[in-house]
Amino acid sequence: MLSAFTTVYVPPAIIARGGPDPIAPEIGESLQVETKLQLARRGYLFAAPAQADLRVELYLRRGVMARRTWSSDPDASAAVYRDFPAAVLEVQVLDPRDSSELWRGEGRARLPERRNFFDPDPETIWLDTLGQVLDALPVRAPSAS
Repeated sequence: MLSAFTTVYVPPAIIARGGPDPIAPEIGESLQVETKLQLARRGYLFAAPAQADLRVELYLRRGVMARRTWSSDPDASAAVYRDFPAAVLEVQVLDPRDSSELWRGEGRARLPERRNFFDPDPETIWLDTLGQVLDALPVRAPSAS
């Protein structure tokens, strides 16, 4: 049971490289800090890698989301599927002794194709996605003291 563990270690996020629009390293750093804050709120304590009960790893990459949208072409069907760029974030909770996976969560969010004034900041999109993934992570059980 994941919630029985006490201490965690969160290494730097692993960011997939390549592509026409790479993910800024600052986003990985922000997600690492936010992960630590979210875990602290859930009752987990931080430890050095050798002393931690759990290792929480973050994997970031750009992907594609297929969404149904309405066509502006009068000769086409009203609904068409289109591919949109997406933020894909995977969170893995591992046992540091043998690297066995104890929990996994994945989130996706649509990224703006072009930067408009009213679009959310890409970092905000990544942070919101992280929050949605970590909402499913169990809260640590209180210690019996």
